[in-house]
Amino acid sequence: MNRSDIMFKRNKLLVNIVWALLVLGLVVDIITAVPIEAIIVLIVAGTATCVLMTVLTYRRLFENRIMYLISLSLSLLTFLLVDSSPAMTTYFLVYLNMAISMLYMNYRAVLFSGFSAIALTNVFFFVPKYYDAMFAPLDEVSFFTPNLYVVMTMAALVAAGRFSEKLQLEVLEKQEAAWLAKQRAEEMLSHVKHAVDQLNDFSAKLKGNVTTAGSISREVTKTFAEIASSVETQTRSIGEISESIQAVDQVVGTVVGGSTQMSAVAVETSLHASSGSEQVDKLSAQVEQLHSIIYTSVELVGELNDQNRQIGEIVQTIHGISAQTNLLALNAAIEAARAGEHGKGFAVVSGEVRKLAEGARQSTEQITAILESIRLKTTEVSEQVLLGRDAVNRSREAAVQVGSMIREVTGNASLTERQSALLHSSSKQMDHAYRTITDEMMTIAGITEENMASVQEITASMETQDSKINDIVESYLQLEQLINSLQALADRDNTGKTGVPLYNSSR
Repeated sequence: MNRSDIMFKRNKLLVNIVWALLVLGLVVDIITAVPIEAIIVLIVAGTATCVLMTVLTYRRLFENRIMYLISLSLSLLTFLLVDSSPAMTTYFLVYLNMAISMLYMNYRAVLFSGFSAIALTNVFFFVPKYYDAMFAPLDEVSFFTPNLYVVMTMAALVAAGRFSEKLQLEVLEKQEAAWLAKQRAEEMLSHVKHAVDQLNDFSAKLKGNVTTAGSISREVTKTFAEIASSVETQTRSIGEISESIQAVDQVVGTVVGGSTQMSAVAVETSLHASSGSEQVDKLSAQVEQLHSIIYTSVELVGELNDQNRQIGEIVQTIHGISAQTNLLALNAAIEAARAGEHGKGFAVVSGEVRKLAEGARQSTEQITAILESIRLKTTEVSEQVLLGRDAVNRSREAAVQVGSMIREVTGNASLTERQSALLHSSSKQMDHAYRTITDEMMTIAGITEENMASVQEITASMETQDSKINDIVESYLQLEQLINSLQALADRDNTGKTGVPLYNSSR
């Protein structure tokens, strides 16, 4: 409550007291049978004065001057009451006036009412009409006696009013300081609440981002686990293919050895064919041996065709695995792009995986082309071996008639020699091709194993990152609880704000 409100309440209290005194004076005048003219004068003068003070009080006009008007009104009522019915008891209203002025706790109001009391005392003492009714019954009352009583009472009330006024000023100053401190505290609380609101909004957004990052991390970890499983399967498949190719390489080595031996036999057959009929028996034996070798060559060529077909199927499987790996790497790159900053490292790894898959695909295409060439060569060799088999059969038939068919045998031997040389050359080419395939498969196997190790390391890192992100999510959940508690505390304190600013009013 500020000083203006305190003064307003005191003015209302004193106005009500003046009204009560007016009514009391009228009642006393009526009881004591005061002339009607005096009663009318009291009613008119008292009512006009009280109405004026009431209007000024409730309109809050001249708030700091109304206390003097109230003292003046009480002095007027006292004079009117004494004038209508002079009595010592009525005279005591001058002391009541000073006592009522003391309610303002302002020594100026007490001084004003005291001087009014001195003036009324002297008027009543020196006017015979009032002196005879009030002071004459007293024995030898001196002029100084009533004035001395008034001055002593006024001095005591002034001292008390001065003390009360100082005490009231100290209370108001402390109240004002307390209100200013509270206002500063409320301003600080408002700033804290604003900061808490901003922190709450930031925490909500950050919580959503962290939750999204955690979800993406879990998806990426799952994808890498699938990639690791796929790469592991691919590694096993490539290992099996490498073993098969090594086995084929051994078979090709055997074919090369057989073709070399067959070429030597063909040369020897040609030499023996030119030596004449005395070598017919030996030629027959050699033809039989050649027949066996040719049939062995036919079987080997058939097995070579089967192995070549199996290698083609394996290469197609590798090609499919490479395409699948490329697709998985592309999907991983897309997920890494969605992950933003968290997926940069993973994007680099997925790009390398895709490059390796593309290299594997190109290698399988080259291997396919080589296998097709080998198939064509093998078919040609097979045809040549079949021709050699036919030639051997004819040689066997001709061996019976070797004498007459020696020239034909010589020609067939020359043909066999040429075919053997061709078979030997083809076998060498096939051996070189399979060695190249073996080296490529070993390279692919090494790269695949490196990819497997890299994917496993990335998977372990992603699992660790996923765990860390889960820890961050849990930490932000705890932070959100703390922010909510602080928000609730700020809202509760904000709803308890009270008080109005104090200000100094003129006295």
